[in-house]
Amino acid sequence: MTDIFGDTIVVGAGTVLDVETARACILAGARFIVSPAVKHDVIGMCKRYSAVACPGALTPTEVLLAWESGADFVKIFPCGDLGGPAYIRSSKRPIRTSK
Repeated sequence: MTDIFGDTIVVGAGTVLDVETARACILAGARFIVSPAVKHDVIGMCKRYSAVACPGALTPTEVLLAWESGADFVKIFPCGDLGGPAYIRSSKRPIRTSK
């Protein structure tokens, strides 16, 4: 896609579960990587290649670990069964932090 469209679109990859897949996606042109879980090696690979890292996390502990590992964004996932927006509001109060 990036060979065809260049900088007119931003290409990313989702449901990336391991570092090898993250690297392959980045080398193929992905500028961001989304994962359903906190995978420190995937976050590290994104940092190495200047790609945006967006791991999924559910608990406040997971969110902080992802953030401290260098995540650019943290996707609260899955949270629908835990109250959706209400869960996110109640979870973010104790973990507000800046990078």
